Amino acid sequence: MNKEGEDSSKGIGIKKIAVKDSPAFGKRIGTKVVHAGEQVNPLTKGIVTSIDFSTTFAYERAQDWADVFYHGKPGYAYSRHGNPTRETFEKKIALLERGEAAIGFSSGMAAIATTFATYLCPGDEIVVTDRCYPGTRHLLNQYFKKWGFIPKFVDAREIENVQEASSKKTKLLHMECPTNPTLSLCDIEALGKLAKDFGIKFVFDNTFASPINQNPLVFGADIVIHSVTKYLGGHSDVLGGAVITSAEERAEIMNSAVYFGGVMSPFSAWLTIRGIKTLELR
Repeated sequence: MNKEGEDSSKGIGIKKIAVKDSPAFGKRIGTKVVHAGEQVNPLTKGIVTSIDFSTTFAYERAQDWADVFYHGKPGYAYSRHGNPTRETFEKKIALLERGEAAIGFSSGMAAIATTFATYLCPGDEIVVTDRCYPGTRHLLNQYFKKWGFIPKFVDAREIENVQEASSKKTKLLHMECPTNPTLSLCDIEALGKLAKDFGIKFVFDNTFASPINQNPLVFGADIVIHSVTKYLGGHSDVLGGAVITSAEERAEIMNSAVYFGGVMSPFSAWLTIRGIKTLELR
């Protein structure tokens, strides 16, 4: 990764979007859900985030476009890579989860599949709570297995079970707490310590708790995933997902998201931004 945020090995510029400069950084959660990631429109002075449906963006010179598309210069070139409305959502959810950066996806499953595929290679193991979301289990058993990834499902209520299942081949630890839909619990902090000791990347699905109730990144998770379809959207009118992590990890996962193509649409981003504003009240 170069200093401008370009992953030169993949030949495409991916911005590192960090959020510590947001006016809502450090504020209480009720302020964050309303204001985080948002700003007054400099042209219209509107205080509500606009929906930018543009798929492409115009520049006076081809080189200016190339600097954004290939070299990670701030700006927008093509909405699969970055979109103003989606970026507002990404900044908001990153602040709520106390992360550095985020990616908006077309669904929670798109977020999960893209994250797993970013870090797993044939022969790698992933240790997963045996009470995980059924869609996650199906994805691993029906598709990732035939691609050579090895899922190991364990009762994560006891940390010893996770420890016994982990090995040098284990690359990812994927947990939920509470789980969807059985509401099973686990010790997030203990799992975070275990993952660090083993050198395993810790992925955590925080959909059911939401950032109102817990922030897994604080307890040792490396990557947090959401299906925004549930509590974040809140109105049963939007499908979406999110990944929250460090700026460095975001660049890696975003490279995968660009080519798998499952990014969040501008309208879904706007609906989720609207839904999040009432999250604390709900």
